[in-house]
Amino acid sequence: MPFAAVATDILYQTSFEAPAFNAGLPIRGQDNWEMFHDGEALSISASHARTGSQCLRFAGALLEQIGPNETSAYCFSRALEALSNSPPAIVEISASVRLDGPQTGTMGTLEQDILSANLMAVVPQSDGKGQLLGGFFVSSAGRIFSYSRVPEDSYKFSLPYTMGSYRTLTLRVDFIARRMTWLVDGEELGSGAFAPTIPAERLLSGYLYLNGALERVDTPDLTYDRANYTAYFDDYSLASIPLSPVNAIIEFATETVLADESNATAKVRVIRRGFIDAPVRVTVTTADDSAIAGRDYRALFTFVTFAAGETNRILEIPLPPDDFLAEPDRSFKVQVSGLPPDGSSSVLSANVLIRDDDRPGSIDSAWFSRLGLPPFDPNDALYAGVLAIVRQPDGRLIVHVEAYDKSFSSPFWRLLRLNADASVDASYPVRDTYPSDPTSRLGVRYVHALPDGDLLVYDTKFSTSHKAQVRFRIRSDGSLDESFPSLISDADFDLIPQSDGRILVGSQAKVGGWVPVKWNGQSMPRYFRLNGDGTVDPSFTGPASVGGQLHLLTNGQLYLKANYAAPYGLYRLNQDGSIDTSFNAPASLDLKIHRVLPNGQIFATSTMVQQYKSVKLHQLNPDGTRNASFDVGTAIGSPSSISAVVPQPEGKLVVAGIFGTYNGQTRNSIVRLNADGTIDLSFQSGPGFLMENTVGQVEYLWELPDGRMLVSGAFDMYAGQRVTPPILLNADGSRDLALEGSLTDSGPDLGGIAPVVFVSSGLVDGTPYFADGIGLGRLRTNLPLRFLSQERTRDGTTHLIANALVGHTYKLQSSENLTNWTDLTTQPATTNRIEFTDTPAANTVSRFYRVEQR
Repeated sequence: MPFAAVATDILYQTSFEAPAFNAGLPIRGQDNWEMFHDGEALSISASHARTGSQCLRFAGALLEQIGPNETSAYCFSRALEALSNSPPAIVEISASVRLDGPQTGTMGTLEQDILSANLMAVVPQSDGKGQLLGGFFVSSAGRIFSYSRVPEDSYKFSLPYTMGSYRTLTLRVDFIARRMTWLVDGEELGSGAFAPTIPAERLLSGYLYLNGALERVDTPDLTYDRANYTAYFDDYSLASIPLSPVNAIIEFATETVLADESNATAKVRVIRRGFIDAPVRVTVTTADDSAIAGRDYRALFTFVTFAAGETNRILEIPLPPDDFLAEPDRSFKVQVSGLPPDGSSSVLSANVLIRDDDRPGSIDSAWFSRLGLPPFDPNDALYAGVLAIVRQPDGRLIVHVEAYDKSFSSPFWRLLRLNADASVDASYPVRDTYPSDPTSRLGVRYVHALPDGDLLVYDTKFSTSHKAQVRFRIRSDGSLDESFPSLISDADFDLIPQSDGRILVGSQAKVGGWVPVKWNGQSMPRYFRLNGDGTVDPSFTGPASVGGQLHLLTNGQLYLKANYAAPYGLYRLNQDGSIDTSFNAPASLDLKIHRVLPNGQIFATSTMVQQYKSVKLHQLNPDGTRNASFDVGTAIGSPSSISAVVPQPEGKLVVAGIFGTYNGQTRNSIVRLNADGTIDLSFQSGPGFLMENTVGQVEYLWELPDGRMLVSGAFDMYAGQRVTPPILLNADGSRDLALEGSLTDSGPDLGGIAPVVFVSSGLVDGTPYFADGIGLGRLRTNLPLRFLSQERTRDGTTHLIANALVGHTYKLQSSENLTNWTDLTTQPATTNRIEFTDTPAANTVSRFYRVEQR
């Protein structure tokens, strides 16, 4: 069937008219042509011209063989190097050809195809050299054959034609559909796919070949004399075929793409939306920013092709090996161009951030665990979260995992242990802890660490008559402590392990009033304390007249938030459980403690009992009285909750949670206060946290050892910029991109539900851990000090270079036995490396070095 006529963009065309060519001269160099054989003459003739214009006439006598069994004599090409930066997606190579001779057009045997005119396409290889893609040719026997590197598509057509007339051969090369199509006089002869071994996405050049035999042929079937055969070429052209109108949206999936310095590549996702029923192609290039091509990444110029129905493609941009230097994060741009007709894009440029992995706060690329979960098959994906992390005294981690299948219909809970290198400890019994019958499974949703490395685990079960909570104690080796009482029934309660191994228990209200806790079947007081073995501690007698929630703080003080069976308020208990009468918190307020400072000051929030619609932040003195110099203000507007209060130098406080305003000013879910309680306008939070243009939710905020803050929750905007939680904030509220988005792109496809990175496990011994949907990772909390080079000269002097952080001071120490270390020299770092020189005594046999950051 004829191809649909479309307007073409002529890339090159020649009609061989004078003075472009001169008779009797080599063709090389004329009109930008190339010729494989120099010194051969050719003629230009107006006779037999198809359209009256001049043509190239090759007499058979000019044909010569160039090797054994090889009959290619002349080859002319038109290279497309000038179009290498914006090559067309579909190119047509065309030429009018004619073969003439006494025995042509006879449809003879293949052996009689001794003269041919060929049209071929060449594509670049990865090394830049040319590779033949395919083409087709007319033979002197009067047939037209296709040629392809795909065996089944090679020489599969045999279309007869009449000799003595011109036939227009057209080879269409489509890099979107990755197919070649052969046409004769506008009629489609057939098509074939590219060989799968050819990755090229542009045409390097189009070639004209003229083939013939060297020696005279004289057989009963065929007599061939070169002098009697002539070949003609005319109207050679290269044309770009416009793409069909495609109303597609092609853009980067995100404006910020994250890559860790330790990664081999930066993965950039390009997506297509809107019309997807036709293939399209765009060009993707890179451009330097603070990252420099050739040093920080490999420059990219490539094409992204979407087949019909395809909506996602991932590009991998190579990165160099990790240099182990503490240095700033670097970035470069990735850009989309060459959109299809009627195409559009809202994200034509993405910023690729190469995150340094050698600084505090960077992701520790050497530590990541998939938690022993099965592989994440796209058809049966799992989503892994972490409920709790407990560090044992030997440094190993107990991890409580929750996981879901792709449909979120089959959750399970698991308890396991990780070694120091993040591998799963095979000696620790992995326990599936989905709550069910405790005789068959370990019912666990909550985990508490005990000082000796044991765990106290529990869950809540429901029945028609009461709520029962199952308790177990798990020894540090993972075995169950069968001697520890395992059942408390008929009540909901708090459970707080103390630093001395004892356990505080406080019952809470139940609908209809307070219900006594049963421990081992015996009713207990509202508050009681257990010894480490589960026996009741008789020295503790909690208040009987006050009901509420217990809060044990790090300084060992025990507070009771009363919210039933007594006036609302905050009480402090002595170690024996009695109420501390020296503590006098404001009365009639539902106070909740958020922070107790080393100086005893307390930051608490109050909910107005009469309203329950607003929350105020109070600063209490150590004796519980309100600090009158701290401006409480007009409270936080609804919705109103506070999840974190973070003290900073000069008495400032960062307050985060879920709120739209603070003291009447818009401060979405985060605000910094001065020491007097007024809003600090220098805090760089802008509009704060938003989620789909409404108030965002800060569920967790932790302070890192260096003063930055790790924030997680439900939000997609911060300070007017799109973000993916969790994020890092500097002390002044500005964003630190070290953790931005974390590892979300590596998570499984959950059917449209994006993997959510959350940090509910928070800090463990000052180290932030995060879950990303497929496993558990952590951040560096200090600089991993490494010697980058060590050189010893002939005089015994040693020169050492180590990585460093600007503004820190570093001390070089030496030892001769790796036990006793001696301070040698201390100096500040002004760049990302520090240099030391040491000249040991002449009689020193060996010396070891280490560097310490101060």
